[in-house]
Amino acid sequence: MPVTQVFTNQLNFVAGYFGRGMLQKVVLPADNSKAFAISGRCGYLDNNGKWVHGPCPTGKGLPFFVWRGVNNFDTTNDGTDSGDSALKHWISGNARGFITCFAGTGGYEFQTTEFVSGTYNNGDALTVGTASGEEGKLKALSGTLYAANTPAVVGFASPFHQTPENFLTSSVANQANAVPVGTNAHGKSVLNFHTWFIPRSA
Repeated sequence: MPVTQVFTNQLNFVAGYFGRGMLQKVVLPADNSKAFAISGRCGYLDNNGKWVHGPCPTGKGLPFFVWRGVNNFDTTNDGTDSGDSALKHWISGNARGFITCFAGTGGYEFQTTEFVSGTYNNGDALTVGTASGEEGKLKALSGTLYAANTPAVVGFASPFHQTPENFLTSSVANQANAVPVGTNAHGKSVLNFHTWFIPRSA
């Protein structure tokens, strides 16, 4: 996997990362979800505690957003000697397939590269895609909130603000006309949103 993948798929914090409210979970993705367990996608935990891409089923929750996915190149040292005690084996931190997720009920403001293209307005309810090419990506709710068979809502679109660590003057210039979609410090289109969870109605 090319290193550029790390910048192509991202879930970045705008606010809410630090402190005791950081609801983090390290889990394995389900076998059929490994290809979708990349930064920025959303899913839920199944009965075996594994991450499954897509919207939470009826009577299930919480949504979990992938932060450190199978596309991240963190490394770890397994402590194995390679003949010279000064040279240790460095292996991928994801060698055993674990991913790090954040629960969608935390007080988070996120930016994700993983959203379905389209028009987003501030305050739009967001659901999780299931169609081919949309698996685990956020999308605007189609229909009326709380109507019969409304899919689970995992957040609400909010004005784009660049993360404090990567402030861009362009976000300040556009402040008078702030919309949810903007360009992050890596030149990627991202959707800005606040997490929230409204379970599937039926």
